Amino acid sequence: PGFVCTHVDRGDKPLILEHAVPVNDLDSGWGLYCGQDQHQDTDLLVVDVDRYLNQDPELQQLRVTLAEGWMATRDAPGDPWVQEPIPDEAGDQDAA
Repeated sequence: PGFVCTHVDRGDKPLILEHAVPVNDLDSGWGLYCGQDQHQDTDLLVVDVDRYLNQDPELQQLRVTLAEGWMATRDAPGDPWVQEPIPDEAGDQDAA
């Protein structure tokens, strides 16, 4: 299982695909989000991410190539995906 925000599930907002490091054996680490910062718990659904990733050949490819701890974004459907590390939530990504 993984997470999808309700905005992406409804098709209201563009997709940001994240492949976070799983926190336990039940967590796939995959999340499909819209980029909104302030989600409530009710904005997130626990889903079978295959249902979403298997609908789009580009998402299928990203599932193979996107490393743990990375995310993929694009400005609009059809635009190229940009892969980059998931920013540290604390904002101190560059701290050692």
